[in-house]
Amino acid sequence: MDAGQPVGAPLATARLSEPFERIRHANEAASERPAAFLALVGPIARHAARAGFIRNLLAAGGFATPDGPADASAQQIADAFKASGAALAVICGADPDYQESGAAIAKALKASGATVWLAGRPKDGRDALEAAGVVAAGDDAIDILTEATTIASTVASTAKGGAA
Repeated sequence: MDAGQPVGAPLATARLSEPFERIRHANEAASERPAAFLALVGPIARHAARAGFIRNLLAAGGFATPDGPADASAQQIADAFKASGAALAVICGADPDYQESGAAIAKALKASGATVWLAGRPKDGRDALEAAGVVAAGDDAIDILTEATTIASTVASTAKGGAA
């Protein structure tokens, strides 16, 4: 073996941020920036962690994340969702708050036209949330951003007179 000759092929380089950047750039270039409404459940001390996580994840994909009113009724949250113009609503709170009011909020959001996701995985009450219309978003960040983009673009297309 000659000391001056390469032993193998060079490794391909990849930037781990590239899939996020691709989604973010596409969403930022859209004629209307996609939005995901954050339905804040309970007082700030209990919803801040999950809302912050979701807000940062969606921001990585170029989403606006308008907040709903904190510690409000299901109808007040649904009214704020309608005013936001978003297609996707993410319920953000603590597990006990999900058990207490999550299903009612999900039903009100669903009745207002939202695709409803939930931040976190509550140990109890998941069946009631799913029955109320909550769809599991999954765990893979790129898949979540891709699906959120699809939801937002479908609604944007419908709003402009296209087919859903």
